[in-house]
Amino acid sequence: ADAEFTALAKSAARNESASRAKVAQLQGEELEHLSAGQLEALLDENISALSRIQKARLATVPDDFKCCITLEIMTDPVMAADGHSYERSAIERWLR
Repeated sequence: ADAEFTALAKSAARNESASRAKVAQLQGEELEHLSAGQLEALLDENISALSRIQKARLATVPDDFKCCITLEIMTDPVMAADGHSYERSAIERWLR
């Protein structure tokens, strides 16, 4: 698991650096001159890089900090009668 995390983190960092370099090269007016397809490709690259970063980040967080419903890190955890912790908004939606 540690090797997998390290590989994910390194890959995410490389892709994030490459995306930031591209955006840094395309400041101001240059962005205005990109075609819709070029902007979409740039956005897709950034979304992909962010997804890899999120996966790497979640891999390092103990499961007890993640909501059983959303599988994301809880920001407003509550404990239900079953003894499990859930993200408040997720368990409220589930119980409706």
